[in-house]
Amino acid sequence: MSRIDEKLAEATIAKVKKTLEEDAWQDVIYASEHGTRMGGFILASIYIDYLAGYFGGEGDNRELYIGFIKKFMPQYNAEDIWMSMRCQLVHNYSERGSFEFTDGKPERHLKPSRLKGRLILNIESFLEDIKNARDGYFELVQADKRIRDKLVRRYHKYGILSESPIDKEQ
Repeated sequence: MSRIDEKLAEATIAKVKKTLEEDAWQDVIYASEHGTRMGGFILASIYIDYLAGYFGGEGDNRELYIGFIKKFMPQYNAEDIWMSMRCQLVHNYSERGSFEFTDGKPERHLKPSRLKGRLILNIESFLEDIKNARDGYFELVQADKRIRDKLVRRYHKYGILSESPIDKEQ
């Protein structure tokens, strides 16, 4: 897919945006609000991975993820988020000692924890930062054809989950 048709690009962006803003995001929110705080953090990290892939297009997952954090969530240490959340929390349900996870304490978000060397991550604040990063990313997609084309190419290579026909059955 060398040259991207404008109508195809618009349709692709609309589909990816709808899926990420509605379907996938609702799963993250539901997990975080229904007694599965750590599930919310895990899904949030995976959600960042989706965004990073579309932003970067192709390449090393680590580089794409860290690049996305640095660009859209600069208040975080990108390496710590990658290692502690994307790698250890998602794949091992563990954490390397960078964060203390909590909810309902927005005033403590990104403040030092009583646990030596850790920062507090409040789920609601973290999710708000991800939402802002997502919105900033989609603004960039509209403004920068190169970023838009990366999204389109990635979608046509990997696809994205969307509503299944069985979900429409009565």
